[in-house]
Amino acid sequence: MPVKGPAPGSKKKNAAAPSRASRRAENAFETRAAIVTSARKLFAKKGYANTGTEEIVAKARVTRGALYHHFRDKEELFRVVADQLVSETLHKLVAEGTAGQFGTDDNIWNGFRRGFQAYLDACLEPAFQRIVIVDAPAILRDTPTRSDQAAAILERGWLERAMEEGYLIEAPVDALNALAAGLLTAASRYVAQATDQATARREMGEALDVVLAALGSREPPQPAAKRVTGQRRPPRPAG
Repeated sequence: MPVKGPAPGSKKKNAAAPSRASRRAENAFETRAAIVTSARKLFAKKGYANTGTEEIVAKARVTRGALYHHFRDKEELFRVVADQLVSETLHKLVAEGTAGQFGTDDNIWNGFRRGFQAYLDACLEPAFQRIVIVDAPAILRDTPTRSDQAAAILERGWLERAMEEGYLIEAPVDALNALAAGLLTAASRYVAQATDQATARREMGEALDVVLAALGSREPPQPAAKRVTGQRRPPRPAG
């Protein structure tokens, strides 16, 4: 019995199927990105309350159906935009915190302090200021985005390591992490609400570093070979 070969055109059809699926996925990605980009520009310029979905889709050149295919509602879209901004700022903070600008005397605690200063710089950026500092607390009702959660984990890791290496005074790390987050929130709002934001940023930077410097250890760090992770240093003698 002769062996039947593939039906004419079957190879062409099978090859075309993945290409069409790939193109659909690419189109969906581009549509979503266009919506996010347009929303980000409008939220930054006009604020959440003054931005309508019709403006967003018009700027993105997509249909309202496309917007609601990718996002449940305007609030979910806003959350994605805020998460994007926080993620970008987090990367800047990590880069600044590990930049090693203090030469041979640099350490993890100095990096933490630099990260705080970089965050204050971000507070002067219009999009970050309007979306993350001004609108997000009211719209998202203090529910953290994924990037907020990542930032909290990173911040806790820096604090824990600074304690372990002897650069930071011993304190309950979770409570200290919450306190640090509160400091950043208060500092960012102070800058955002100021009439002269450049001066407010400079003054808050100085004040914030005074607070952080006071938390630094007064004792020289233990050599790495003698240090035991998580071990508390003995109390200082009285007097």
